[in-house]
Amino acid sequence: MEVTVGTAALALALLLLPLLYERCGSFRFFCKMGFYNGWILVLALVAIPVCALRGRDVENMRIIRGLLQHLKHLYGIRMRVRGAQHLPPRHPYVVVSNHQSSLDLMGMMEVLPDRCVPIAKRELLYMGAVGVACWLGGIIFIDRKRPRDAIGVMAEAAHTMLSQDVRVWVFPEGTRNHSGSMLPFKRGAFHLAVQAQVPVVPIVISPYHHFYSKRERRFTPGQCVIQVLPPLPTRGLGPQDVPALTERVRSAMLSAFDALGAELCPTGPAPQRPTDPERPTDPEPAPQRPTDPQRPTDPEPAPQRPTDPQRPTDPQRSTVLGTELCPTAPPDPLRPMAAPDPQRPMAGTELCPTAPTPQ
Repeated sequence: MEVTVGTAALALALLLLPLLYERCGSFRFFCKMGFYNGWILVLALVAIPVCALRGRDVENMRIIRGLLQHLKHLYGIRMRVRGAQHLPPRHPYVVVSNHQSSLDLMGMMEVLPDRCVPIAKRELLYMGAVGVACWLGGIIFIDRKRPRDAIGVMAEAAHTMLSQDVRVWVFPEGTRNHSGSMLPFKRGAFHLAVQAQVPVVPIVISPYHHFYSKRERRFTPGQCVIQVLPPLPTRGLGPQDVPALTERVRSAMLSAFDALGAELCPTGPAPQRPTDPERPTDPEPAPQRPTDPQRPTDPEPAPQRPTDPQRPTDPQRSTVLGTELCPTAPPDPLRPMAAPDPQRPMAGTELCPTAPTPQ
């Protein structure tokens, strides 16, 4: 059987892919994110015929939620929900949540109440099967480029909330935020709550930086906490109270976000270039190599070499080095001294003016 070059290259690539997945963190990150988006597309294709039997209905969100809740198990992410008792059981309300990445979909499906639909950007409607599934689930689409149209959609959503007992999920930051904090909140969700006179329920999803980072190409198993804060009533509030309500909600959510980050990652945010999380480093330094106990060190210095007693020293060269080189040494008595030049200063006063003049 003849093996073509293309078949051999394909076989080699299939053999190298597992090795590349294990060794290269960036390749592993793109593989996981590619599978994440591709699997959502497959689930949307499964949800479309099931949801089409009922048409565009809020109850279809139960089907979509059931199909997406297993994603956390595929990636080893442990989800915990706190404060679920703060969700009103029967009344409509507006949920506001922080938005970090596309992984927020898993956190949303973990705590999504019944008859609750998100508000999403209109571009999502044109994303093929995913857009069709979202439309069948009753998701509200707004055009962020046309503020007047968005205001009309929000007014219609307020009417739907009261007439059909619907909850609305809004990301007030308006876009994904990978900075590890929260962007300033837009006021559309709070105008909606004040207009419908329904409470605002803040939901905080804990930071992802200890297991996920788009900048560092890192996506490992980890833990995520979804904290439901107590609802804030809006009954009796008007449009002039919206700015204060917005800042109050954001301040409470930001405090909870920072507290969750400190709880899940006590040592602070992950470094920019971390080591491979699957190969932890040794927290203790390597022990020093002990010295040989049978070979003790010599505490005494080496003895100086004694002088040869049979080799006497020259008495005429026994002067010290200082007197041999110093210009102020006593002159040779056998050599007459020259008369000093009165116009030329002495050597000692030329080099060291403060020194005393030699006698």
